[in-house]
Amino acid sequence: MKNFKKFTAFVLALCMVFSLSVAAFAAEVDEHTVYESAPEEEITVQSAEAATSGTIPGSSIKWSLDSKGWLTISGSGEAVMKGVKGKIYREDGSVIDVMAGGGKINNDDKNFALDRGVKATLSTGGEITAEEIRWNQKDDIITATGKVKVVKDEHTALADKIVTSSKFDHFKLSGHAEVQKGEL
Repeated sequence: MKNFKKFTAFVLALCMVFSLSVAAFAAEVDEHTVYESAPEEEITVQSAEAATSGTIPGSSIKWSLDSKGWLTISGSGEAVMKGVKGKIYREDGSVIDVMAGGGKINNDDKNFALDRGVKATLSTGGEITAEEIRWNQKDDIITATGKVKVVKDEHTALADKIVTSSKFDHFKLSGHAEVQKGEL
């Protein structure tokens, strides 16, 4: 039940980010190319004036945007994101602010990966920056790889790979690992 609530909060945050992306490209009627993995395909929409629903190219994932701007994603498969910026609302009330150049979310198992420079900041303290971050929702395992930096309380850690949870409370470092009190 805990993982389902985490997933639901994460999906809502991603939906908000995705809705902004959808609204931005939907305003351009002549051009609907959004996903790097399917550049020749277009989103199928119900209205030529404003996209309110559609299907993600190359998948069975469907999306719809309601009158309040809430985005709903359904179906199975993988969605590719670009210019990710959003919030993940945790069960304990804390929030993780996330920014990344891109990413993918698997709508079947609810796991996701963010890449091209990721920054995640926990509202209760803690920040991770990395080239890529993957989150296994079921087990609440976050794996950050590529020039990883973690700042938590008064400590800073650098490593090639860091494994933690969404609480950012315990970290396993590997590859060129260094921990220091204060800034590194």
